[in-house]
Amino acid sequence: MLINDYVVVNSGLAITIEDWVTIAPHCQIVDGDHGTTDPERPIRQQDEDYVVAPVHIGRDVWLGCHVVVLKGVTIGAGATIGAGSVVTRDIPERAIAVGVPARVVGWRGGTPPAAGEDSRGAADTAQNEGTAEA
Repeated sequence: MLINDYVVVNSGLAITIEDWVTIAPHCQIVDGDHGTTDPERPIRQQDEDYVVAPVHIGRDVWLGCHVVVLKGVTIGAGATIGAGSVVTRDIPERAIAVGVPARVVGWRGGTPPAAGEDSRGAADTAQNEGTAEA
């Protein structure tokens, strides 16, 4: 795993980052949001409305500069997220996603992986060589 300068990982529940992930400078990965339902109270005081959901970043993912990954998102193995993107929903394996919100615009290798195939094009062995969990 390579984590560059000025990366923020803010976990209130669970953030899992698998092997060989590259996180470029100034990325943010968060698994929670503040409540905002009561306009009569400061947002910082609405802890009972704080919402958390786990984040999972699969093996061999690349997050470009200034990418933001929000709560409840899974980024599939081998995916690439373009600089400045905001990931608000799941991104499939080997996808190339860009934008705000991030949307799939292509596939590493030219086509989506076949069912039962991992991000390297090999049969899925369901073995995980290691993860980092916050």
